[in-house]
Amino acid sequence: MNSLDEILAQTKITVREYKTFKYKGDAAQLFKKSFLMVDKTIKTYQHLPEYDHVIDWIADSKGKGLLLTGSLGRGKSVILNGVIPLIFRAIHNKVLKPVPARSYRFEEGRWGYCIDDIGQEGVVNDYGTKLYSVADMISDAEDQMKLVVLSSNLTKSQLSDKYGDRIVDRLSRLCKTVVFNGNSFR
Repeated sequence: MNSLDEILAQTKITVREYKTFKYKGDAAQLFKKSFLMVDKTIKTYQHLPEYDHVIDWIADSKGKGLLLTGSLGRGKSVILNGVIPLIFRAIHNKVLKPVPARSYRFEEGRWGYCIDDIGQEGVVNDYGTKLYSVADMISDAEDQMKLVVLSSNLTKSQLSDKYGDRIVDRLSRLCKTVVFNGNSFR
């Protein structure tokens, strides 16, 4: 009788495994430098406690994407639209193209997704069936083990109201969530 290892070795199966991204250098310095490079509107860099969680993710993603949620004007969009794509291009030689949720249309074949302000996109009505491109993307990312980097001003409860518990549960599996709290810097 064959052992389980032998059977698995002979069987062509797809192993579900998330890709982990790591940075071996000073992730805090990389984050700050990238932040200042992409946001020329700030005079001095003000480090927020939430940034430490993003920096930890940059140092080692642990096979998860990133979901930035919470208060307006705290730097979520700067991080998603500028910092993360810059770091992925410079460190991992990967292009991560950010897209605003309001103009996002799901398309298969991408290695990862980077969408700003989820929850603000409209609903597509396909012969009476309501479709959410972002929900389709989240399902595809979970099924195909793709990287997801997202931002939203909505709470977990509001995301659940918009997309349903199934999608929010998938987000919990796919992403490290960083909640931004406090007053706007705008």
